[in-house]
Amino acid sequence: MTDMVQIRSWRQMWNDYIYEGVKQNLNRNAIRRNLVEAFRKELFDQMMFRMKVEDLSQAIQSPENEKLVTNLIENSRKKWRRLMEECQKHVETYNLILESDLTWEDKE
Repeated sequence: MTDMVQIRSWRQMWNDYIYEGVKQNLNRNAIRRNLVEAFRKELFDQMMFRMKVEDLSQAIQSPENEKLVTNLIENSRKKWRRLMEECQKHVETYNLILESDLTWEDKE
């Protein structure tokens, strides 16, 4: 288990993944995929850190942990929505990400 978990603001996510992706001429799918993976990693790392487990499969199902997961997911969704709003302001990133893009596991 790590001692700390890096939690990026929506602005840091924008700079690290969207701005840098556009600057490096990555295609829209690559930018979206990198951003989704960063959100997943951050979310799962937060869950493991807060539940004090090395793997989520070790987490005990309890009302407290369920509430924790619900809150973390909702906070991630808020950050995602804020990024969506920012993307809508720029021609290069217009409709880059949608609400439905943020999934917690890959589609087969």
